Amino acid sequence: MCMDMLNMDMDMDMDMDTNYAYMPPTWNLITGREATILGHVVPGLVYAIGALTVALLSYHRANNLPPGKSFMEAHVPEKDKRILFLFGFWIAAALLPVLIGQTTLGLFQKGHFDTSVDHMVIILSFFHVGVLAMLESKGRLPPDSWRRGIALAFFLQTIIMVPHSMMLAHVVQRRFHAILAFSGFGCALMMSYSVYDPTSGMAFIASLALIVLHGAWWITIGFYSCCFDIPLHHISTKFALEILGIAMASAWAVATLDIPKKDNVQGGGSEELSLWRTLQQDN
Repeated sequence: MCMDMLNMDMDMDMDMDTNYAYMPPTWNLITGREATILGHVVPGLVYAIGALTVALLSYHRANNLPPGKSFMEAHVPEKDKRILFLFGFWIAAALLPVLIGQTTLGLFQKGHFDTSVDHMVIILSFFHVGVLAMLESKGRLPPDSWRRGIALAFFLQTIIMVPHSMMLAHVVQRRFHAILAFSGFGCALMMSYSVYDPTSGMAFIASLALIVLHGAWWITIGFYSCCFDIPLHHISTKFALEILGIAMASAWAVATLDIPKKDNVQGGGSEELSLWRTLQQDN
C-alpha cells in the first residue's frame, strides 16, 4: 500500500511537471486568464520608450557639449526646465484617464475597490512622478525630485509585485512576475544611487538601461501569456538574454560617442573635472 501511494505521488509529480513546465498558447482558455497581452505590452512600451527617449536625448547632448563641461555637470539634474515640464505634463496627462478608468472599474463594474487597487497604486505612483517633474521645472522642488519619485515608484512596484507573483495560479506566471519584481527593485536601487551621486555617468546610464530592461520584460510577459510556449527553466535564461542584449547596446552607444573632445571630459562633476584638468596640466 505504501508503494502504491508512493507511485501515485510520483505520477502526480510527473503530471505537475508536464502541466507546468510549458505554458501552451491555449493556456488562458484552459485555466482562466491571469494575464493579458495589452495589460503587459502597453506598460512595457511606456517604460522602454520613455527611458530610450531620455537616453537618446542624453546621447545627443553628450556629443554637443560646451567647452569645458562634462555631461553630468551640464545636464544632470535636468537643466532644461521646458523639457522637464513637458515630460512631467505628458506623464500626468497620459496616466490621469487611466487612473480614473481603473478606479471606475474597481468601484462600479466589479463591485469593490480592492479589485483594481494594485494597478491603481502603480499608476498613481508614476502620476506622482509627472507632478513632481512639473513642480521641479517651476523651481518649487529641489533638483532631481522627479528622479527620486521614479525610484519611489519602482520600489512601490516591487512591494506590490512580490506578493502578486506568489498568488498567481500558474507557476510560469509566478516565475515571470517574480523576475519582474526583482527588475523593479534594481531600477529603484540604481535610480536612487544615480540621484545620490549625480557625478556618476555609469549610474545614470545604468538607471536608464534597467528601465528599458524592465519594460522589455513586461512586453515579454505579455507575449508569452498569449502566444508562445516556454519551458519553465528557460524563463530566467530569457531574462539573462535580455540583460545581455541591453548591456551590449549600452556599451556600443557609449563607445560611439564622439569623446573625449578638447576641453571636455565625460562623467564626473566639478571636482572630478578639476582633478582631470590638473592631471592634464601636469602631463
